[in-house]
Amino acid sequence: MRCFFHLVRSGSRLIDEEGLEVANMDEIRAEVTKATQELRQANPFAVTDWKSWRLEVTDASGTVLFTFDLGPAPLQLRRRCR
Repeated sequence: MRCFFHLVRSGSRLIDEEGLEVANMDEIRAEVTKATQELRQANPFAVTDWKSWRLEVTDASGTVLFTFDLGPAPLQLRRRCR
């Protein structure tokens, strides 16, 4: 399944037009965890700049599968109703 990873905050959306092919939801979670850890390790002080941003993971139809808060709080995963 192809998933897309959009960066979102009120009034702003950075759209992922390429997406990533994944086998299942566990792989999606692993990819997001890895990417956010790399982001935080690259510049631990920049995490406060991300406090109002979230990552929306959607399927090819645009349905939001998961939302990840990117702020300084521990990574929080919220599953959407399907």
